[in-house]
This record gives sequence, C-alpha cells and structure tokens, in this order.
Amino acid sequence: MRPVFPALVVVALAGLLAGCSGPPPIDEAALHRWEVRERASDEDTLLFARVDAGGDAPTSIAKPQVSTTFPSPTRIRSVELACFGDARIEGALTIRAGSTTRSVGLPSPVACADGRYRFRLSTSERSGVEMIGFAGFHSTRETAWMLHVRTDLGS
Repeated sequence: MRPVFPALVVVALAGLLAGCSGPPPIDEAALHRWEVRERASDEDTLLFARVDAGGDAPTSIAKPQVSTTFPSPTRIRSVELACFGDARIEGALTIRAGSTTRSVGLPSPVACADGRYRFRLSTSERSGVEMIGFAGFHSTRETAWMLHVRTDLGS
C-alpha cells in the first residue's frame, strides 16, 4: 500500500502557492479601452505610464517618470490623475517654474476605481509653469496612470 500523505502535502502546497501568487496580470484589452477613453478627453496635455505592483518610490521624486516641457511659461488651470483598474497608487507631481521646482505628493494612496484625483494647487504652483511631470509608485497591483493637464495655452 502506498502512503497517501506525500500526495496530500503536494496538493496542499500547490494550493497554498497558487493563493500566494499575487493579483492576476493586467488585462491588456481592458487597459487599451481605458487608455483610448482617457486620451479622448479635451485636456491640453496627457502624460501616460505604467506602474508595476509594489513599484518602489524613485530615489528623487523631483525626477518624474514622465514629464513635459511647455514652449513658454504657462498657467495651469487644472491637473487630474486617472489610473486603471482596482489598484491603489501613490505618487508625486513635479512642477518647475523658473528656478523653483516643487513636488506635490498625493496625500494618501489613490484608489483607481474612485475616478480621477484632482490636485489642489495654489495660484503660485499653477503660474509660470515650464515643466510638469508625475511619478507613480507603491501600487497594490500592476496598473497604468494618465495625468490630465489643462493649461491656458491656445486659449
């Protein structure tokens, strides 16, 4: 008679490991549909990047993952962050105006399922902006984000 015990241990370990494998990979088709919808908005500037699950904070949040430089100092009307799926992410907005660079962190992790997060920027943080960027990190799962920036350019 063969012992049943080793077979049960293997089955139990396989089940345990499957439960610890983490969240399923990102649904690329759903991500693409989300990205198309987000890009269809009327914002002047859109910045886009992906974030791996866990994603450590950058060594310097003054160096965003993605940024854009405006052709001349610009007034920012609004900045909103959208992210995909059911992840929660942390991040920091970086704004350069003249010789001053400011980093504005999210006050708490943003739940992507809650919709866009609107940054509350002071008048001085919105005036004379030459560069804006964002870094997303510490995501609970793989996700993507898009920064929607409205400016006075072309107004």
